[in-house]
Amino acid sequence: MVREEEGRLHGRYRLVDAEVEVWTAPVPRRLTDAALACLSAAEHARALSFGEPLRRHEFVAGRALARRVLAARLGVRPAEVALAEDPAGRPYLATDRRLATLRRTEARVGDFNLSHSDGLVVLAVTGSAHTRVGVDVERLHPRPCADRLAARYFSTEERRRLARCAGHEERGLGEWYRIWTRREALAKARGAGARGMRWPPPAPGRHGARMLTPAVGYAACLAVLRTPPSASLRQEPRMNTVEDLCTLIESCIAWEADETPQPITPDTALLATGLLDSMAIMKIVAAVEAATGVPFPETRIVAASFTSPRALWEAVEDVLADVEADAAASGDARGALQ
Repeated sequence: MVREEEGRLHGRYRLVDAEVEVWTAPVPRRLTDAALACLSAAEHARALSFGEPLRRHEFVAGRALARRVLAARLGVRPAEVALAEDPAGRPYLATDRRLATLRRTEARVGDFNLSHSDGLVVLAVTGSAHTRVGVDVERLHPRPCADRLAARYFSTEERRRLARCAGHEERGLGEWYRIWTRREALAKARGAGARGMRWPPPAPGRHGARMLTPAVGYAACLAVLRTPPSASLRQEPRMNTVEDLCTLIESCIAWEADETPQPITPDTALLATGLLDSMAIMKIVAAVEAATGVPFPETRIVAASFTSPRALWEAVEDVLADVEADAAASGDARGALQ
């Protein structure tokens, strides 16, 4: 259950046969221990990487809201929700081996999406299968570059609609943000990022969009896109062997421009040779969590786990074994109560 001070259900909507909940939460001026406790180790590191406090607080507030709402749907604690990101940085619910062992599924979480703007976080979540959601929220304020953005991203018809608002500043501002948030929400539902802002709308019947007013002074749009059953919504890294882990580690190392990337083997000395810094370690942790669907405990993020890929592989296997043992114990406990 999500407490009122942690997030508020703004409304439930039905678009292209999909039920979608929209949640909102204010961005606090100071981060709370409760919000930070929801985050994974990788998310903690990412939050610290933001130099601007507002961006850091928006990131933490967004991830905490998502974890709380998803946890309530899945029947787990917020910190147990396994989140990962696709190559474009879009978060999604990763496959969690512990939940699978407990015979829980993602049926109550088909897809979700986050947006934030100037002190407000908005979350859209659906349990509908074969459905993508996108949401965008913007604070209503004049943008010096509005005309340039309209020329770059808006269609001819959309620019005509703006032209009809000439001389009516407030009306024109509202129309500009209606067009912008709709385009961005659809791009996010498609998983296309900024390049999707210029695409025409999907075929009729495959998508729906609804304008929202999540708070006074804000405009938002919720978009839903129906996807074919065969469409893959995720591209999770593959990691079944220590060699797969070596490939994953190679992708997380920031090689200098004058360096020749060296192949990583199971026994490569990662720390002794200076191949890994703290940021590379956090990237590896995030990638391992995405590949396994299991949060990597902070107690395992120690030097001994990163001396070599083989040492890290052993740590990962230990974590997975602990998860499976916990799941088995939970199953036994439930059986004893029945």
